[in-house]
Amino acid sequence: MSELNPVDVDLGLDLGTGGPSWVAIDQETGRVIGVGKGPKFPDDVCEHDPQIWEDGVVQAMQALHADLKGKGRQIKQVGRIGLTGMMHGEVLIGSDGKAIGLARLWNHPSNTEQGRELTEKFGVKFPTRLTASRFYWTAYNQQDKAQAAVMLATPTIYLFWLMTGEHIGGIGECSGMFPIDPKTGAYFPEMLEEYDRLINDPKIKPMGELLPCPKRAGETIFQLNQEWAEKLGLPVGALFAPPEGDQEAALAASLISQPGKIAFAGGTSVCANAVCAELFKGVHPAVDHFLDANGTPINMVWLKNGTVFTNWVVAQAFSLFQKIKPHIKEDEVWQILTEMALATPADCKGLWGLPFMAPEPGLGFGHGGVAFIAGMRGGKESNADYGAIFRLSFLLTLFGVKHGIDVLLEQGCKFNEIIITGGVANSPELMGQMIADVLNMPARIRKSANEGGALGGAYLARFSRLKTANPGLTYDQFMANMLGEESGQVFTPDTAAGAAYTDMYEAGYRDMLVVEQNLLEAGCFHNRLA
Repeated sequence: MSELNPVDVDLGLDLGTGGPSWVAIDQETGRVIGVGKGPKFPDDVCEHDPQIWEDGVVQAMQALHADLKGKGRQIKQVGRIGLTGMMHGEVLIGSDGKAIGLARLWNHPSNTEQGRELTEKFGVKFPTRLTASRFYWTAYNQQDKAQAAVMLATPTIYLFWLMTGEHIGGIGECSGMFPIDPKTGAYFPEMLEEYDRLINDPKIKPMGELLPCPKRAGETIFQLNQEWAEKLGLPVGALFAPPEGDQEAALAASLISQPGKIAFAGGTSVCANAVCAELFKGVHPAVDHFLDANGTPINMVWLKNGTVFTNWVVAQAFSLFQKIKPHIKEDEVWQILTEMALATPADCKGLWGLPFMAPEPGLGFGHGGVAFIAGMRGGKESNADYGAIFRLSFLLTLFGVKHGIDVLLEQGCKFNEIIITGGVANSPELMGQMIADVLNMPARIRKSANEGGALGGAYLARFSRLKTANPGLTYDQFMANMLGEESGQVFTPDTAAGAAYTDMYEAGYRDMLVVEQNLLEAGCFHNRLA
């Protein structure tokens, strides 16, 4: 057996909704040299036993070691480790340092009313999925658990706690737990005091004591403990960057740190994150407000449904195709549908519909969701084919994104490019072009776009390492340097397709939202195709 070539790496972990993945980048070049993916997490759940995170992360690291070995390499030294994962959530940590019961994830349907109440009280948006909104519900509905908590965490911050013994979060991840003042980098003290008064339970620790300490990118470093070093096959004392949220990591993977560009991360949910020069004015259901890894304000257009409807369409086609070709794989069906959709005109052959298989808070649907397709024709002029339906399913999601981007444009934000990461980057010819056409600006897919959050975590790790060696290095300088090393594939808006999409959006989308509301009021339920 030939000897393995030792390499010095920075590592990134993404504890995503679909499962964990590690990325290794070469310290010298910053290029991805290894990837390891763990088992998929259960679909359609909103609570996890945190043990599956621990097990999955270890299995993903084993896959990374195997991937490197298959390429004749092995890890010699780890410069930094950057953890990232699904934001928000609620992990209650007890006095024994372990999670209390199940963790509630970002997509949990409870506490919509609590988020609305806190938004009205503070005049600052508290989305349903914000950790503070979730804990406000817990304090009143699971009082014993709230009283037993000595620390509060997100899934990523909980893993970081296990690996290092530090109750720390990246400033962006922490802003997804409770609002943070970008000027001070600390939670708003007056809000913390008022929040405690609202809970009004002396047996529950003050929120300021429960929350992790926020840290900016490159600010401090932390060490991997022996237990987890053995589990991961990494050196004891390997250093960490502050753990960040998946959206902050998506911005990092997109190499965005200044206004003008939108980071489009597409997967189970779809997020369009924009660094804006001015703070958002007021409260709007379509736009949420957090901070990036450097503590700069970002505005997020978030669609909970994301590609859920698109995935449903693929699942239905997969079921049908299996009857014809039993051994066909789901990713083969995805490719077949992509090719069919590419041959379908921009107007989706006259089909219309809405993609909501779950609540969509950003569009005003806090309870329930009905996905439906309208305008199907049979006979010689039939338009009921999977290519048109597949194209429509993604187009409807993009219209939801456009709705939020238009709100930002009305507030004076200016954009010149979209950077795409996540699962949608796997179908660039269709989805990359559609994103450019619907949003009417160039869309870029970088070479490593499908690594998404894990790559962003690795980039944040790299920044932490380089900043330690050069304290004068700024986050903007680092991003500019990395940007010069990778360009990727660019899609320019197609005028004719863009005009067709604009007609569909302006002529029908808002009317269809009214139809959705009427269906919900009529008593239709989640996950029903009308």
